[in-house]
Amino acid sequence: MNETKRRRLAIVWVTFALALGYVALADGLTFGLEDLLVLLVALFGLGLAWVYYANPRDVLTFGSKE
Repeated sequence: MNETKRRRLAIVWVTFALALGYVALADGLTFGLEDLLVLLVALFGLGLAWVYYANPRDVLTFGSKE
């Protein structure tokens, strides 16, 4: 996976996480199950964005050389 595609996917995941964060915080944070799940998924999205952006130890090459 080339660097440009990885950076674009990272931007998509950050946008997704920001949208979910907005949804969780828009009506007030009540720390109910819904808010906690939305925030957990938003953190997961930020984690995926980091993996796509940083590509630690070439994890996204899946064993093949480009």
